[in-house]
Amino acid sequence: MEPATLISLSSVFGLMATFFQERRGRKEAQTQATLQEYIEWLERGRHTELVELLRSNQDLMTATDRFMRTGHEEILDRFDQLEETLAQSLISTPGWAELTQSLNPKARLSKQAVDILRWFDATGASNVIELRHHGGTALVPMEGSGGHGNYEPEPDEARFFEADLELLCDLGLLIDGMNSKGDRKYTIKREAVDLVRSLGE
Repeated sequence: MEPATLISLSSVFGLMATFFQERRGRKEAQTQATLQEYIEWLERGRHTELVELLRSNQDLMTATDRFMRTGHEEILDRFDQLEETLAQSLISTPGWAELTQSLNPKARLSKQAVDILRWFDATGASNVIELRHHGGTALVPMEGSGGHGNYEPEPDEARFFEADLELLCDLGLLIDGMNSKGDRKYTIKREAVDLVRSLGE
């Protein structure tokens, strides 16, 4: 079996991230990492499949060497961005939600965001509109309510209401739009229902 078939992208990126994390805080972090140093580190850790893949694939060797020449902190920043992107994609995937939230606090939904999804699911509605009134803002089901009425944020959470709704849309759990009157409308997605049900109470 070819080495490439045994190694996933997550393994390649994970090992490289670990290599640079280990250099952080040491004097080596002040110097540019080299491809040879990385290969020697892989060999010490007995990651023979990746070493074989690097040595048998000139394009991969060249790309890895070029990547190593990037600044140490910039590389770690890139891995942080990659981790955040991965966490955001998994938080809306059934079965991965609790693991992702445990490993990556940045991806953790606030209690209010989860409450919004729970309420949305409980109403049985597919769409809700956001109505502003003198007391604040409320979400109102466009069809039925399942006896659950409107959703209004708690006073101490009201200032984060819009941010939580925006996050839910960014994560692909809600779809935002407008109704014919120009009111903001939110549509729940199947992934959101699967997520809140997987979280339990």
